[in-house]
Amino acid sequence: MSQSKEEAAGLAAPASEVASGVEVTAVELAAPAAAASRGPIKVRVIDDELAGLTFAHLTALSEIGEALADISSPEIAELWSIVVSIDNSFQALATEKTDTVLQFLGSTRFVQDILLSQKFRDTATALLMDPLANFFQRADSVRTLREQIEAAFPPTEFETTFASARPSAPADLLQYDFLILDLVLNRSAGAIDEMVKYLLTMADANYPAQIPAIIIMSNSEELTTDRLRFSTESQISAAGLLLLPKAKIREPGFGKEGLVLSYQQLDRQRGVAHHMRVFMRAWMGALESARARASTTLWNLDAAAMQQIHLSAITEDDPYDEHLNELMSREYLWHVEASPEVGEALTALDECFTEKISPGSTPPLIGTRFIAPLVNPKVGRDLVSHFTWTGFPVPKALDSMSSQESLESFNKLVPFGAVLAPDVLTPESECLVHITQQCDLNAATRAKNLTNPVHSAQFVVVLPVEVVEHRMPSHDAENKSLVAKGLSIGGKEYDFKLAEGRQLALRIPKFIEYAKAEKLRVVGRLRHDIATHFLSATVNHMTRFASLKTTRVEVRSANVFLYGKKLPNGAPLMFLEKDGAPAVVQVALHNKLYFFQDGTSVRLALWIKALLAAHYADVKFDTAAACNTLSVGMKDKGPLTNAVDFVVKSFLLDQLKGQLPAERAPDGKVHVVVVEIPQVAAVLGAPA
Repeated sequence: MSQSKEEAAGLAAPASEVASGVEVTAVELAAPAAAASRGPIKVRVIDDELAGLTFAHLTALSEIGEALADISSPEIAELWSIVVSIDNSFQALATEKTDTVLQFLGSTRFVQDILLSQKFRDTATALLMDPLANFFQRADSVRTLREQIEAAFPPTEFETTFASARPSAPADLLQYDFLILDLVLNRSAGAIDEMVKYLLTMADANYPAQIPAIIIMSNSEELTTDRLRFSTESQISAAGLLLLPKAKIREPGFGKEGLVLSYQQLDRQRGVAHHMRVFMRAWMGALESARARASTTLWNLDAAAMQQIHLSAITEDDPYDEHLNELMSREYLWHVEASPEVGEALTALDECFTEKISPGSTPPLIGTRFIAPLVNPKVGRDLVSHFTWTGFPVPKALDSMSSQESLESFNKLVPFGAVLAPDVLTPESECLVHITQQCDLNAATRAKNLTNPVHSAQFVVVLPVEVVEHRMPSHDAENKSLVAKGLSIGGKEYDFKLAEGRQLALRIPKFIEYAKAEKLRVVGRLRHDIATHFLSATVNHMTRFASLKTTRVEVRSANVFLYGKKLPNGAPLMFLEKDGAPAVVQVALHNKLYFFQDGTSVRLALWIKALLAAHYADVKFDTAAACNTLSVGMKDKGPLTNAVDFVVKSFLLDQLKGQLPAERAPDGKVHVVVVEIPQVAAVLGAPA
């Protein structure tokens, strides 16, 4: 039975949902099979282009719209002859109704059945192809992307459906296991604002139930430039939310296997992403409750009690702001600690992380590392910094006032835990941590003692170590030194490492003279418990100097090579960016294990697989296992897989031939060689 002209013209609304039924060969790295009781894994792809290009896309991407509205245009004359050759339900242009012609040429059916057909491309002349060039370029990209998605999630294991728009009720998406969402849909205004609001509403709809694993993709640069907004504003853990540029998915080195690896990682992290979301909500709720209760406490204390606190502070010659802040911060923290919701969420997180520790490992080692590519490493360093340093403003410099004024206010100008440093810091600069107990300082600066000042000020020497992005200081790897981490001075970040056995003690007036002569100024103040660690370490009153051990992973810039006898001429092959430039990756080091914290593990696993497939066809390479090993960590000269070893070296790239000569290329196992970029070298590809 032939179609009606109304059906052929596409006047009915096009379907927004298409089931994926493309027959493909299952990839080697198939995702975990769904349980029989659950049926296939449900994947929802929401992308107005992948769901089918429409007439709106045609007019937005081409310059042919005006010609299609003019029945007398030469473009319509050529177009209609192609239409009739493909769909014989239409009559020739001379006899067909004008309204029927214009309606069909303005429909989505015309786009999908005629323009996107191979016959159109084979038949159309430059008159039509030239104004449609941009449209066909986008259509080819869309087709490639959809083919990659369909190949990655075959119908044997997945039920993949496509839609052109997000459902008006975000909760409708909770029925799916995996979401692939386009950031910028047709007629989007403020794409990121819309997306984070939508995700927040979806996550809230059935809280605290788990939400699907999510990939957000886009052609827009907003996806990466504003990446931190997605987790912070949607309140979805970065462990369950991955950002992928569409161009990245279309790359031959990523493609369907990259999508499968991405899904596997997200699915593996779905539990911890859920626990993080519950913890953050419980924590933020406890903070809000603590704010209200602390406010009640303050108003009940009011002026009379606050005056009494002030009297206590000045009686001990303590700074009033510090005295009050210490009381109120503990009041605030107590309400957070007392929250049962926070306690339950922390217990769940603890159990989740404990499950991922390798059984029997000593010291404990992570068996499966969670990856959160949205995380800013600087935020983690700031967390350690805030644990170590107070947020109080730096007091006036000693040389900004007379010696007598400095002496009278010494306990406030250089309090217990103050760190003094010169204006210019080098690795050899001797900085000082004040370890004179505050009560002794207060006594020394009382009026009756100022007439004959005999009290001494005692300091320990610390050495500054500049913290540079991707080059964490080595004392973290040694884990033996007492270090105050993460103080910002003049736009730079420094750690201060205890110089064991080096102290300074002078009568306070003499120290004031010394500080002025050496141009020492207070640059920060350690929290009381941290300053006490330095005091205890110096006088040896305690057997260990840390009540809470903080861990910061050392990160270094590196180039990566594959090195083996069967590679072309035996020469090492470098891991490159897609533009051919040397790829500079960040390799992390902790407990003598090297690992990659971000999506680099996925990229490297896919790169190694591609090279092995080309030059070592007989070698079996488990990409998923290698990806996990690269993210968990390996020792230098340890195995990545049965056929590939992991090797770490450090040299300049112009020394490559001498360090990795072709004649000494390994003939058995292939080597993945991570070449750390020397700090003093301007290595090709290294960031400035």
